[in-house]
Amino acid sequence: MKFTFPYDKLLDHRKALEEVARREYAAARARVDEAEAELRSMYDGIARSRERAGRLEREGGAQGPALSLIGEFIDGQRIRIERQRRKIRELLMDAEEKQGALIEAAKEHKTLEKLKERRLKEFKRAVKKKELKEIDEIVTTRFKREGA
Repeated sequence: MKFTFPYDKLLDHRKALEEVARREYAAARARVDEAEAELRSMYDGIARSRERAGRLEREGGAQGPALSLIGEFIDGQRIRIERQRRKIRELLMDAEEKQGALIEAAKEHKTLEKLKERRLKEFKRAVKKKELKEIDEIVTTRFKREGA
């Protein structure tokens, strides 16, 4: 007798849903990481501009227009940084939603896996019990023949 789990198709479907949720979460996390890297590069741009402004001030001379441009660049970067932070917050919220969906899909898949394992144990126990009963019948029949 072979073990058949009546919910195998459902189990496969839940496993597929978990994999889809895992890929979606990984993609959302990648978008967050990419946006954070972009934010770091914006901060690096400000740091480089400040260093350049410091060098220009040390050099002296008619550096007013260049320093003015650097100041405008830094102000523009601050605005871009604030927008990027908002974007990161939105991406983080999306990633958290995807993570929640992944956790839920994993729970559903795991629940069916446990049910399958339990049913398999019950099946093996029933098969073993049936085999022992058959062996007992064979031994009893043999004993009756030998005794007669």
